[in-house]
Amino acid sequence: MKEFFLLVSLCVLFSLVSSQTFDPCAQQSRLPDARFDAIVSLVKAASFEDDRFKILTRETANQTLGFDGNQMLKLSQLFSFSTSKTQMFSKYQKYWLGMTCNQVVKILGDIGFDSDRLTVLPNLVNLTYDLKEKNQSIVDYFGFSSSKDAARQIIASAAPFSCVWGVVTAKTLVFIVDVSGSMSTQFKLNGTNRVISRLQYVVSSLNLVISQILKPYQNFNVIAFSGSVRNWQKSTVAVNPQNIASAVSFVSSLSASGSTNMLAAFKTAFVQQDLNAVYLLSDGSPDNGQPAPILAAAKAWSSAQPGRFINTISFQVGGQIDTAAIAFMNSLAVNNGGVARSMK
Repeated sequence: MKEFFLLVSLCVLFSLVSSQTFDPCAQQSRLPDARFDAIVSLVKAASFEDDRFKILTRETANQTLGFDGNQMLKLSQLFSFSTSKTQMFSKYQKYWLGMTCNQVVKILGDIGFDSDRLTVLPNLVNLTYDLKEKNQSIVDYFGFSSSKDAARQIIASAAPFSCVWGVVTAKTLVFIVDVSGSMSTQFKLNGTNRVISRLQYVVSSLNLVISQILKPYQNFNVIAFSGSVRNWQKSTVAVNPQNIASAVSFVSSLSASGSTNMLAAFKTAFVQQDLNAVYLLSDGSPDNGQPAPILAAAKAWSSAQPGRFINTISFQVGGQIDTAAIAFMNSLAVNNGGVARSMK
């Protein structure tokens, strides 16, 4: 049933074709080159890898924008040992915007032995968005047949990577999804004649996360908002087959209409028990008068307990870019320990 919903939400065609095409994994929200180069220079100046980690941690402490595949490759090259590379990809995973199999191969090329490459590989494949189509290039890079077999097993066990939602590993989390009228805006998928709405694309991407990325150790909920709020569950629930099917059905039923009462959605989310992460996706600014109360409520929630964060996704594909909305979403992320993505 979940595969059916995923297929339908991606394959519906519309009669009007948007002039804008969209490749979801061509991230526009990466850290600017000048800032990234400055971080690399500071890290390289340290002689020892422990010191390099300290500098990288310090320089990314209040960072909201992530690293794309090429930047991830360059950061990997700052660390010599496979254990250090593994630690880097794990420690800073919230900043990863995804990479290609070709970039994975380049990272493996900096590691001398197959055994060390296999140590790093599990952290890489879970961040690779073309793994299903191009994983053979990774397998081919290993020299021994036993290493190739081990690489195939690692690839087979990897979860898909969502270019929209990013890394989703929080123990207890809520997805907040904007279903206001502007989410009906249509666009054409890159390299195809398929025309879908913003909401249809978001529904498909969220169903992928729910059905294939969330793990049994996690608890989750889904909140949809426009002028009012629709709550899938009263509080977060465990990731299990029954809840996955129910959540996919709920998400697939969403439709776009109304205004952007984001404050009500946050108030609903913040009373969820043991919540430690919010993933907010919206294509615009909240209703008039709401930005300041939202920022205040979010800060009160995130500062009440260590480790809480809010990640934001500004999904503005197919229409005019709302710079004020992007700025608001960036502020929401940076003030609450999260990462901001903008897709346009």
